Amino acid sequence: MAAGVILVGPIAVAAWDLRQAPRVGGTPAPVEEAQYLSRRNPVIDELLPNGQGGVRVVEHLDGKSGMAFTRVAAIALAAPVASEAWPGSVELHERAHLVDAFLPEVVALLMTRMPPPASGEYAATNDGEHFAEMASSAWELVVPPDNMCIEGTPVEALRAAEAKVPGTAGFVVWYLQHPALAGTELAGPLRPVAEELIASSRIEWDALWQALDERRLADHTFAPWRVQTVRDYITRERASARASGDWIASVALTPSLALLAAMGR
Repeated sequence: MAAGVILVGPIAVAAWDLRQAPRVGGTPAPVEEAQYLSRRNPVIDELLPNGQGGVRVVEHLDGKSGMAFTRVAAIALAAPVASEAWPGSVELHERAHLVDAFLPEVVALLMTRMPPPASGEYAATNDGEHFAEMASSAWELVVPPDNMCIEGTPVEALRAAEAKVPGTAGFVVWYLQHPALAGTELAGPLRPVAEELIASSRIEWDALWQALDERRLADHTFAPWRVQTVRDYITRERASARASGDWIASVALTPSLALLAAMGR
């Protein structure tokens, strides 16, 4: 019976969830969601793909600013994010989690080339958070908030961010490749330094950028990530567990994937 639960349990849960409308946890916060959308820079949609479940603002997420629900390809943001200085920073962090879940091999190869984050940084939690922090840290450099003085020059800020969260420079280069940001005042000083900082891992960055560009649509946004089958669902769950350092959960899902493969599903 225990073996049956291990094998079939995750399959049953996945099948049930896929029959439901994509959803996120938390009580909806429509006022804060409207506030967030009014302040959010729409260029975010041209930088990293969204998921089929979209982005929702909820009242709280147990102390977290945001969460990526990779099994249903959706993102939730906590209501206080609506008034933060960098609207979009948390969303890009969560979108990066979706990239990690849906392009696990490409991201894993890139992360093998990254030095460890500085001790005490949230990025040091695990590779999944490291990758997501790279995306949000780069946004804060490329699109700083209005009416806020950033200490030091943009290049000094980039080098400091790269020391704390290695890989930030890669997302700076990626963001500045896009027309809406390439002509900004900050692009001139930041891009050559960012290119220099990622020289040793450029092959891995190019592979990630190519994989993302393959999803790009005519309007410069992306086709959303979609979970279509039970096997897809469990594969994403396992990738998410690995990214968060939960190897026990990752291994526990392997028998179910093996069973699906044997069934040709």
